[in-house]
Amino acid sequence: MATKKKEEMVEVVETSELSENTETNNSSVYTNFSRWSKLYAILGFIGSGFVILVGIPYILLLGFGLIMIAVGVFYIIAYNKVLQASTLINKLETSNGKEFKANTEEVISNLKSYFKIISIINLVSIVGSIIFFIIFIVFFAAITASFSDGFKNSIRNESNNPRPVINYKD
Repeated sequence: MATKKKEEMVEVVETSELSENTETNNSSVYTNFSRWSKLYAILGFIGSGFVILVGIPYILLLGFGLIMIAVGVFYIIAYNKVLQASTLINKLETSNGKEFKANTEEVISNLKSYFKIISIINLVSIVGSIIFFIIFIVFFAAITASFSDGFKNSIRNESNNPRPVINYKD
């Protein structure tokens, strides 16, 4: 019996030491996640600004700029969700019980929104690239066909109506 109590006491001590180490490790994990996600969000805002700035001149040229500006706005919304998650991660360190659960759910919800927006943008980009590639192939085929028809017509015209030869001998 004495050995059984000692084993139980050893297990209790080991689990309490593990929970203390886990809390300090979680604290550094939260801090690291918060810092890196904040940096990621800031870099995303800068990139989104560049996308919008590049889209402005394209409005005048092709109208393609409206799509670029819309994508830039969606990126800003997505990176705002990452920034919100970053600030909520800081609250996780000090929160307890119900607050921890609520903050965690909100962080996960913000990250879910971020991934949803980015996934939609990526899908639209892939589909748009495929459509653009098909249009490019059709356009290139049409131009090639018109050049080849023009070349064939010029050969036919030369064989049917030879140009007069002009000799410039004085």
